[in-house]
Amino acid sequence: MVTENKEAKNTRYSLGLALYAHMKSFRNRIAQYEDETDYVDTYGALLTRCIRVAMKLQELGIGEDDIVSACTHNHRNSCVPFIASTFIGAIPATFDPGLSDIDTVSLLRLMQPKVIFISQEMLKDFETYMEKARVKPAYTIVFGESRGQYMSFDEFLKPQIKENQFKVYETSNPKKTAVVMFSSGTTGLPKGICLNHYALLKQSGSFRDDCPEIINSDTADSVLLLYPTLYWISAVCTLIGAVLRGEAKVLCRSFNAKRFFEIVEKYKVTLTFVPPYNLPLILQERPKDVDLSSLKAMLTGSCPITAQLMKETIEAFPETPVKNGYGQTELAGAISLFSRPEDRDMQKKKLTSCGRIYSYLQWKLIQLRTSAIMDTAVTHYALC
Repeated sequence: MVTENKEAKNTRYSLGLALYAHMKSFRNRIAQYEDETDYVDTYGALLTRCIRVAMKLQELGIGEDDIVSACTHNHRNSCVPFIASTFIGAIPATFDPGLSDIDTVSLLRLMQPKVIFISQEMLKDFETYMEKARVKPAYTIVFGESRGQYMSFDEFLKPQIKENQFKVYETSNPKKTAVVMFSSGTTGLPKGICLNHYALLKQSGSFRDDCPEIINSDTADSVLLLYPTLYWISAVCTLIGAVLRGEAKVLCRSFNAKRFFEIVEKYKVTLTFVPPYNLPLILQERPKDVDLSSLKAMLTGSCPITAQLMKETIEAFPETPVKNGYGQTELAGAISLFSRPEDRDMQKKKLTSCGRIYSYLQWKLIQLRTSAIMDTAVTHYALC
């Protein structure tokens, strides 16, 4: 459980307001590097696009609690519908292009989005999915050129007369749903997970403060590299955390092990997340002469890792701390990591452990046979 700040009550704020304020504050910093095109995007330019899309959505009658979905690969505008939705109190619920047909149809039925933003390459598939789900959003917007029956995303980027007077949505209820995510679907079809304003801001902000060993003190030099789309909680937390700290992200359409090293060297990446199933590919492709001096931390997680693979990864990146973490979408992000200098000895002994529970989380361990609550002062680590 995320510890609640009592001062948050009776205060008017929102996820969108926090994103807006920090994007404005960091307007001259780089927000995104689009690797496919070498496009460099500042927070100021990104904020302008988000405001214009938010105002266009309002023109279409979209507002508080309406579901706004998107399905696209990572690119300079893939986060815009997400952020713009939070600006007007709408609820983003993002799909992943790699989802199975069954999962996508099920989630469409579950969410019933009023608006959906779709990449060109996914449009034909989504027409089939929406027909099977018997779901017809009021508006379908296509990134790039669109057929006559659909709107083009470019129409949403046209200047608005009163964009400088735009008012961001606020709420006095921090427990109000801000974003809908989805469960992994391991034991059945994915299910919706409602995450509130407070949890998302707390997790995305406090997580960084709890990890002094892996966080750059000068966030202007921080460059993050992750590959998941905004369907995944890791991508959502990274987006929010990057905005709150004014950090840059590298956007990639897909994972490529050889290209990974070129990207780290080219953009001076400081923090990356690589799931265990991609680590063997990286170890295989690691060049001898690559400059990884900028890389302050490599995180892994999302599924179990063997002790042998963890050992090989640590040895392959001797100058970079390699950390295995654990997260839950239901808790709005990561909940444990070996993140402090004093954890190093424990990590060496427990290579498959996902680390120490973060200090701002409340938790308890229960003895299954007796249902007795164990002493958390003794059991500091989640040795999963």
